[in-house]
Amino acid sequence: MSHSATYIKQVQEKLQQLLKRHGLMQKENESLQKKVDALQKEKINLETQVEQLKQQYLIVKASAAPLSGKEKKEMEQKINQYLQNIDKCISILGK
Repeated sequence: MSHSATYIKQVQEKLQQLLKRHGLMQKENESLQKKVDALQKEKINLETQVEQLKQQYLIVKASAAPLSGKEKKEMEQKINQYLQNIDKCISILGK
């Protein structure tokens, strides 16, 4: 073979290797993206659970003992936040 034919063959082989690597990397990327999606869903679920547990804690705390001035103020703020969220939801549903 001539020098140019050998060079073209080498380039073709390298190109095929790169295409194989590209395909493998695409598969790996898809797999990692699926893992990221699953972890994000798990994170959202865990955040929801944490928020629910915080709310339950506040309810138990409020019902178990009399509130101090600071705790009473915090409870009022939480209740006001809930009421604001409810008002927003109602206004959205009314549209």
